[in-house]
Amino acid sequence: MIFKRILILLLVAALIPTIALAGSNVEKTALKVKKGADSLTVTGWSREWKDVEKITFKANDNRRKMKPVMNMANPRILQKKSAAMDPAVQSEGLTRDAMAMSSSIINFAGMNLNSNGAGWPPDTCGDVGQNYYIQTVNTSIGIYNKTTGALVSATTFDSFFGGSGITGTPCDNDNNGDPIVLYDVYNSRWFILDFAWTGTSNGSYYSIAVSKTSDPTGAWWMYCLHADNTLMNDYPKCGVWSDGIYITANMFNFTNSAFQHVKIWGLKTPDLYNGTLTVQSLTDSSAQAWSILPVNAKGSNAPPSTGCYMYAMDADEYGGSSIDAIFAWKYTIDWNNSANTTWTGPATMPTAAFGLTASRVPQQGTSNTLDTLYGRLMYPANYVNYGTHESVFVCHVAEYNSTRQMRWYELRINGGNSSIYQQGTFAPDSTHRWMGSVAGDKNGNIAMGYSASSSAMYPAIRYAGRYPTDPLGTLGQGEATLIQGNGYQTSYTRWGDYSHLSLDPDGETFWYTTEYYASSGTNWQTRIGSFKMTSTPDTTPPVITNVGSSNVGDTTADITWTTNEAATSVVHYGLTTSYGSTKTVAGYATAHNVGLTGLTALTTYHYKVVSVDGSSNSSQSGDFTFTTTDTPATPEMFVQNIAMSIVSRKGRAVITIKDTNGNFVSGATVYVTWSGSVSGTSSGVTDSSGVVTLDSARGPRKGATFTATVTNVTHATLNYNASLNVETSDTI
Repeated sequence: MIFKRILILLLVAALIPTIALAGSNVEKTALKVKKGADSLTVTGWSREWKDVEKITFKANDNRRKMKPVMNMANPRILQKKSAAMDPAVQSEGLTRDAMAMSSSIINFAGMNLNSNGAGWPPDTCGDVGQNYYIQTVNTSIGIYNKTTGALVSATTFDSFFGGSGITGTPCDNDNNGDPIVLYDVYNSRWFILDFAWTGTSNGSYYSIAVSKTSDPTGAWWMYCLHADNTLMNDYPKCGVWSDGIYITANMFNFTNSAFQHVKIWGLKTPDLYNGTLTVQSLTDSSAQAWSILPVNAKGSNAPPSTGCYMYAMDADEYGGSSIDAIFAWKYTIDWNNSANTTWTGPATMPTAAFGLTASRVPQQGTSNTLDTLYGRLMYPANYVNYGTHESVFVCHVAEYNSTRQMRWYELRINGGNSSIYQQGTFAPDSTHRWMGSVAGDKNGNIAMGYSASSSAMYPAIRYAGRYPTDPLGTLGQGEATLIQGNGYQTSYTRWGDYSHLSLDPDGETFWYTTEYYASSGTNWQTRIGSFKMTSTPDTTPPVITNVGSSNVGDTTADITWTTNEAATSVVHYGLTTSYGSTKTVAGYATAHNVGLTGLTALTTYHYKVVSVDGSSNSSQSGDFTFTTTDTPATPEMFVQNIAMSIVSRKGRAVITIKDTNGNFVSGATVYVTWSGSVSGTSSGVTDSSGVVTLDSARGPRKGATFTATVTNVTHATLNYNASLNVETSDTI
């Protein structure tokens, strides 16, 4: 069941600008500019998705690997507890209406640990194209039909990148996780990445794939990028920009897990989509750049051809500053001359005060708690160019009233400079909310997906949103549940490490994916769902056409119809137009097929079909009828032929048994009585051709006659009807 709540902020109107815009001014300090970048070129190889090994996944499959557990900790240690109150909180005192936030349009199961995973956490990521949704987890790839939610194809990263001997690097068969998938709406291409390494002697790599068209089931360009000669490229994050795909990672020492610096790569388009990986990279050793995110452009308006923006967060609890803040950088690549490439920042944007804690999230029914990945902006930093302004949407977990809650921001870019336009901490009750992802659509609506849990509930997947007309800093349309979990995670504290809210190429449909548990244990599940936020609610019901019946038998029938949008499949049927019986097929579809069983032979049935779309708009057809067929008679068997011969002074009868449907009967036992020069009986079982060969006793040397008479035929399921025999006896 999907729970929807409307949130009406009961605050004094005069406070709203303070809450919404707190910290919106950028500190006026001189920005550092680093000039020059490393450059390299990698040649790709081509691969067809149809040639990728599609496997039946097995537990502990060696084609599913994951990095070993390593202490890749935040280098900034919490030094104190902030005494400041959160002035941007949207909290208790809110009234709710369960019909406010839009329900999901489509909602279906993604990949899971037992079938597709390699460890904990799943690192769930997903994006949507014209016809497909792709989800990645540690360490598999799944392609889904975005209309029906049906899994089209799935494989592991090692299988996808081809196996041993392709490049002679870890990209061949040592892909270790932290996957990312993106859809570049401006070039209609898919981008997939994860990291790879073996041991510590040769550093770390990225396995990178880009589709040659918008169809992920077609051809791909594959690349192996040597990320670093000595360091591990942990927690890579990627974003689409006007001139390329940008990647960031925290770089650690393999042996002692010590943080060294952040590294940033730019991959040039359109080279990337045509078989050549043109790369420029640089590093930033500042603590502020920890877990920096590149922007990820969405929407119909491409970003301007300027440098790519990147963001990270700071908190006063680290002790290095008295304020909470978001940092901004700009990576401007000169693709003709890497010596002219610049890295500018950080610019500091003070935020409204928030709390930060390392405390974990409780779950119902267990003392095992879950990590929040505090102290970093959550993936991705979604960007939309509205024409009149550019917006970036980011979020992170914060502490409020001893609970973990999501702080979200809309940043705006003006003249190349970023500032905070609005911000809010969504804390409508004492349930914990974390592992969020936030985005905006073409209409100015904002939505955020996240995990929710408490000591009184299992972890759930929820989302909330706002219209442009809602008060700044509030998710005024409340909260909805994509799926409520039915269990808790045991044994492991890691959760996430990220989720992904993405925007459909239509510019207004949000798609969200993250993890949950269908039952308590360690087999994480993932969910994929979509929803829209429209100021004008969808009140148009689906259009039902092509209603009919098929495959009508004596006790079964199929009812089929189509709808012009994804909707539910329900058939009401019975002996009158009052119906009385109902059959439902779970899920949403446009081509509907509901199979009816348990019907009565030679009976006329009335039926109508009902379909309900994701906005709860319902349509039903008129009355239709079908008549079941007669119960088919059980076929009977008979003797088709008796062929007589004499072999070694014995009479031999070769007998053929058929049934009234014209089939030869195997497994029938045939009984024969012999007469003439001999007497006695014999019996045998027919073979697959319906034939049995029976012999008599020996007869005299001269003048012997043999007569074989079939006295009975038995079978496990068929009856013998002697009156149908073509022959009952024969003599030789």
